[in-house]
Amino acid sequence: MLTLTTIPTDVLAETINVIGDYIRGNAKNQQYLDFAMSESAVIQHLLYTMVAGEKESFPLRISILYCLQCYLYKNDIGKSMIVQIFSSQAESAANQYTLTHLLIIGYLSKDIVASWCSGIILAHVIADNQQFKEAILEVNFAIDQVQTSAKTLMEISIDLLQNSSSSFHTRIAVLIFICTWLSNCSLAVQTFLSIENTILYLISQICAQSIGDDREILIQSLCSFALGLCLLFNNNQISSYST
Repeated sequence: MLTLTTIPTDVLAETINVIGDYIRGNAKNQQYLDFAMSESAVIQHLLYTMVAGEKESFPLRISILYCLQCYLYKNDIGKSMIVQIFSSQAESAANQYTLTHLLIIGYLSKDIVASWCSGIILAHVIADNQQFKEAILEVNFAIDQVQTSAKTLMEISIDLLQNSSSSFHTRIAVLIFICTWLSNCSLAVQTFLSIENTILYLISQICAQSIGDDREILIQSLCSFALGLCLLFNNNQISSYST
């Protein structure tokens, strides 16, 4: 049913929501979905719809986000599978449609919904697990076919954050992902601090004038939170930020 094109999108979205409710926090049902993933390309199809389906309805794309969040909730086995795919298939994010490459394609997309959903899913993949946070630190992606040097996911995130053309929603998703990554992970903080101008960027956003602009206040709040995490979990390995 999930792959039938004749199903009305509102029915499909509600069906996906029900699947999400059914698997959330239920290890047995999550494992069954793992089996379904290995036997077919249903998950890849849904993820492609979420990150590349600009013409698809917004409720459908958000229902896919919800279902994937439910799949990842208290599911370290599923998270581990995704992290392993990140580590083994990170050589190129261009023109490949594995689960992790679709997430990166969505993360880099100019489509607001795609970048938001991908950033939130990435945060859920590593949430509350220091091992997963450390595992993806060294993963490199060539973000296009002509780029000569690959970038880490942290570097890609910082580039998106500092890019003036990035939308408000993209910046929020990136900040949520980064804050999730930095929390309780000293190596992630060390990597973050080692990237040039990251702290300067956070401070510039915190100090920016934002009178009456709720969006900028939210950006400032998340930047303040990220800066606080850097202070709290700093392992003092970066000389410029050691105490």
